[in-house]
Amino acid sequence: MLVRSAINYEAARALSMSPAECDAQTGRMTDSSTDPAMRLAQEKAVFATRAYLGCDRAALSAVSDESRLVQQCFLPQSDTKVEDVKACRVSGNRKLALVSLVSVFSAELRAPNAIWPARQNLDLGRQSILAVLRNQNDTWQLLAITHDPLNTVAQRPFTKTNLFIDILDQDQRAGITPDPARPLTPDGVYPLPRGGERFGDFICNRARVLI
Repeated sequence: MLVRSAINYEAARALSMSPAECDAQTGRMTDSSTDPAMRLAQEKAVFATRAYLGCDRAALSAVSDESRLVQQCFLPQSDTKVEDVKACRVSGNRKLALVSLVSVFSAELRAPNAIWPARQNLDLGRQSILAVLRNQNDTWQLLAITHDPLNTVAQRPFTKTNLFIDILDQDQRAGITPDPARPLTPDGVYPLPRGGERFGDFICNRARVLI
């Protein structure tokens, strides 16, 4: 966040708007050219990230899976210009892909702060993004996308989810339909947190879901 009246505004802006580069947090650049499926997933993730950052809801909806989680976008109250988007890491198989990306953007609030007029309400710089895509009928669709720092750090999603991806069947077995998870927590019952914890858990027949 910069203030235009600051003496070093231009220097700080130039530093903040340096080209997008992958680092240890977003994961090093992955060459997906040898895997056509991963290359298509990466391209779709880059397109989705631009739509997500720019809050282009029509474009975002066009590439979203019918089961997409949380229909939000980045800085919905601001006019955002996306300078650059780069895919840093692609992991997955022909069914599911996780893409770590880094972007450079600038955004200005549509309604300036009337109480603090000196503040220009300008956000800019680098933003990490994590996109999850699902392949159905040979088309990659966006299942989830987030700028949440707890999910966009490479060490968290990719060291743990690789184990999950490795056990996904590359080829679905004929005549076998996976049994979906069913919630065991009764309808209308809000899960209470355990002692010392902030959140409670919904209990399913296959997993515990944090809420």
